[in-house]
Amino acid sequence: MPNFYRAGQSRRRPEKRRIRDPRRHSAKIAEFFDPDDNGQTKRQAILSRFQAYAEHDQLYLDNDNWLASSAAYFTHNLTVKGVHIGILGLNTAWFAEDEYDKGQLTPGKPIVETGLEAIAEADIKIVLGHHPLHWFHPDDTQSIRALFSKHRVIYLHGHLHQNSSRFEDGAGHLFLNVQSGAAFQAREDDVWVNGLLWGEWNPAEHCLELEPYRWNKKHQEWIHDMEAFPYAYRIGDTTRFALPLGGIQAAAPLPAIFLGQKPRIISSHLKAGI
Repeated sequence: MPNFYRAGQSRRRPEKRRIRDPRRHSAKIAEFFDPDDNGQTKRQAILSRFQAYAEHDQLYLDNDNWLASSAAYFTHNLTVKGVHIGILGLNTAWFAEDEYDKGQLTPGKPIVETGLEAIAEADIKIVLGHHPLHWFHPDDTQSIRALFSKHRVIYLHGHLHQNSSRFEDGAGHLFLNVQSGAAFQAREDDVWVNGLLWGEWNPAEHCLELEPYRWNKKHQEWIHDMEAFPYAYRIGDTTRFALPLGGIQAAAPLPAIFLGQKPRIISSHLKAGI
């Protein structure tokens, strides 16, 4: 989100919001992120801010208001051609408010840990969220990075409205961050450009193949975004890029999946990351 302010006018400094700073949490506030009945009670106070998403979820997905559940995450396990895929959805926006959110957010480490345990047996683990890891509060970033690393997840997120990826490490292992643009978010006169990714798992090479697109205003069509990833990952003369994932094993090809900023089209039953 760009920060706009008048020239010559000092920019407002972000206010300290106590409830968003884990270092200052009282025991009562810390319980907010517990994936149990007590945590569910604590979270009730702010669920109204997610009402629009909850209505969409119930109308178009499977009528399961996971945000209001005691777990505060959703999982989906499926098997495709003998490959066990585990998908974990997290809410990274519990306390999101404005352009000063960076460094103050968290999906809740206890929620992340419990959710990952629910898909621990999967051959491929995909975690859906909205914000990138470096937008999380420093007290939670490293522990969540370590959990993602130990489980060797693929973390799909958006928020910054551009296609990109990077390998991250934690606890002695690597995992993959994949950031996608928004398929439909920015106006054509906006600084941001709409984008999307097509992704497919290549079991023979143990890699994730990505095909990035961006919206072309001039021609009113989707075109290949060849600047999204380093050319070192480019597959020959194609428009696809291969990101090696040696720690993830799969036995058979998987169908192509759509990766948008709010991923919706992975299967007819999967929910979107907030």
